[in-house]
Amino acid sequence: AASGCRVPASGSNVPHFLNPFLSLLSCCEILNSRSNNSSIRRAVRRALMTLSMSIASFAWCLLAIGYLLRQHRYAHSSLMLSGIGIDICLVLYLQLTRRAVQKALGFDLELLQQIHIGCSTLALLLYFPTLYLGVQLLRTKAPSVLCADSAILDMQSEASRRMSLRRWHIRFAQSAFIARTLGLLFMFSMWKNP
Repeated sequence: AASGCRVPASGSNVPHFLNPFLSLLSCCEILNSRSNNSSIRRAVRRALMTLSMSIASFAWCLLAIGYLLRQHRYAHSSLMLSGIGIDICLVLYLQLTRRAVQKALGFDLELLQQIHIGCSTLALLLYFPTLYLGVQLLRTKAPSVLCADSAILDMQSEASRRMSLRRWHIRFAQSAFIARTLGLLFMFSMWKNP
């Protein structure tokens, strides 16, 4: 292929868990090749778009389940971190492979596609204060019952700080989740532009 990468043959001694990566590499080689077979290139682009949409949907499902399990601290934080991490990695992938930011700033896309990009960007920006406040909440301990008067004042101060952190975390997190949900719904308008 033109890219210089060599994909091992299917009969070679490659571990089976690497096969999806090898398939992705071969798809990238087809996209980078200088051949004029546009129908193959278009099919590969559509397959990668479907993969990206599947990954985005999976990340949203993790966020939705994490939101439903918000009363269970460990499950909530694990699911949300996974969903947000996958989402951020997907955005980086799209930027590196499709120059997504430049395409979005060109305003050459339809209104529904621009709404998808706007909502997804807003969600991405809201992830960072949500993560920061969530980590701060995980680091603060729930107040325990103590007997001394000064300890009670400290406990009230810590409880007040924790309530403030929690309130802001909820505001940012719910806003991010709503924006991400809208981004997911409008994501399917991108199907026309692989």
